[in-house]
Amino acid sequence: RHKEDLLRNFADSIPEGGMFSLAKLPDGTHTLHFQSAGLARVLGITPARLKQNPQLLHDTIHPEDLALVQEAQRISEAQLSPFQLVFRIIRLSDGATRWLHARARPRRAAGNVTIWDGISLDVTEHHTRETQLREQEALILTIGNNLPDTALYRIVTAPDGHSHFQYISQGFKNLFALEDDTLLHDASAAYALAHPEALP
Repeated sequence: RHKEDLLRNFADSIPEGGMFSLAKLPDGTHTLHFQSAGLARVLGITPARLKQNPQLLHDTIHPEDLALVQEAQRISEAQLSPFQLVFRIIRLSDGATRWLHARARPRRAAGNVTIWDGISLDVTEHHTRETQLREQEALILTIGNNLPDTALYRIVTAPDGHSHFQYISQGFKNLFALEDDTLLHDASAAYALAHPEALP
């Protein structure tokens, strides 16, 4: 009993997420063997309502991501391979779209029942930041590719001294007469083209 209470206390303390044990029966219906309080909170419902109707786990999935989730679950069930997916849900409490990262390991139980033990985390803020960063970098590249006689780039040097470019504009390629993305993997080619007096 102590171990069960310890597990539940740990699961309930997970911020912006929750743990679960979800079983799929041979007739295709689902039942929850275990759920932490955070899981229902992420979905925007009460734990009692989720326990009474586990189908809400699927009903909250964004319509555009439903087929993706169903296919990932099908493969996980057939191969008993880990389920791992980032997808959108529509939170029932306020209709807000949120991004979830769900990870679970399946196991086969008696009666051809498949059980997934896993965790779902709300990664909306992280996903939003990454999307904004990609959009900003795309904008910078678009501007750089359309500026005449201008080279934009970002170079990264590792502790071992190896350097590579995270991105280079078309103007940079034109300046160094490059026809491929070799520099993205190894910046030494750019140093080789530089005048000796310009090198550190």
